[in-house]
Amino acid sequence: QLAKKYAPLSISGHLILLNQIFDYALEIQLIKQTPMKFLKISGKKITPIIFFNREEVEKINQTKIEPIRTMAILGISVGMRVSEILALKWPSIDFDKKRISIHESVCSVPPSFSNKEQSVFCKAPKTEASKANLLLPGLALEALKSWKRICYEGNIIPISGYVFPSTKPGL
Repeated sequence: QLAKKYAPLSISGHLILLNQIFDYALEIQLIKQTPMKFLKISGKKITPIIFFNREEVEKINQTKIEPIRTMAILGISVGMRVSEILALKWPSIDFDKKRISIHESVCSVPPSFSNKEQSVFCKAPKTEASKANLLLPGLALEALKSWKRICYEGNIIPISGYVFPSTKPGL
């Protein structure tokens, strides 16, 4: 039934996450055996997803390299794709309600014979499910507030309103 509703890659990602949760529960002796070992998965091999531990997230949070720090925190804590992070505009962030609206992603068209420049534009996210209005975890909210303060102090808030503006003209 899941295959009718979700893409194979989405199902695989959920199964990997469940497997890791049950493996951890087994490791800390909350359960005696994982129910995932009884699950038969047909088709493609599943590659495990590697998550950051608390110490690694804290190291990223303590780095002084902006805006990389804020972008990484958004990716880790909210689960945004790089293309969604790059397309993010300030009006999409509601600091009072602690929410972020994802409705665009950045795409690029490589240079061609007729156009020697790379074209960059925003479009709807990769999947319809990617369009979302999500709660911002505290770490992401604080990182965005800090980045906004840096932007205003450095006078780098562009007319376009992008949270992470390009330093290249036209991008």
